[in-house]
Amino acid sequence: MYELETPALLLHLDVVERNVKHMAERAKRLGVKLRPHAKTHKCVQLGRLQLEHGARGLTVATTVEAEVFARAGVNDVTWAFPLDPGHIARVRRLAQQTGATLRVVVDDLATAQALAGSGLHAWLKVDCGYHRAASTRPRRTHSRSRGSWAASRGSSSTGS
Repeated sequence: MYELETPALLLHLDVVERNVKHMAERAKRLGVKLRPHAKTHKCVQLGRLQLEHGARGLTVATTVEAEVFARAGVNDVTWAFPLDPGHIARVRRLAQQTGATLRVVVDDLATAQALAGSGLHAWLKVDCGYHRAASTRPRRTHSRSRGSWAASRGSSSTGS
């Protein structure tokens, strides 16, 4: 029996490396840019391993995770949950301080308008039929959102 201070991450490194390599190869074959979610491991070293094997960036669940990974040198971070406008200044400061590209998710027009001029990259979250979250009127919201972003310099909606 080992004494182990918790919380602790225990894993079979050979299995992790094999899985990371497999996902990177699959993304490459499919022609997609892999941004794996770091919420499951919350570990800078594992994030770096994913990036070394071809991940384009990492996806996070919280602003704290975004800060940890951006300050550790991850230069492409996507915050996967719809942004509350109250977090815009904090996320913007993080992008400026680290030089990382920070992508945020938007699911309503008011937040899209609040992002105008922020310099952050934004993705529109669209409800694809599962009714978990997001805009249920993608065409109307998306066209208005893109117009809001395009009208102000320094922010963008991207698909990459």
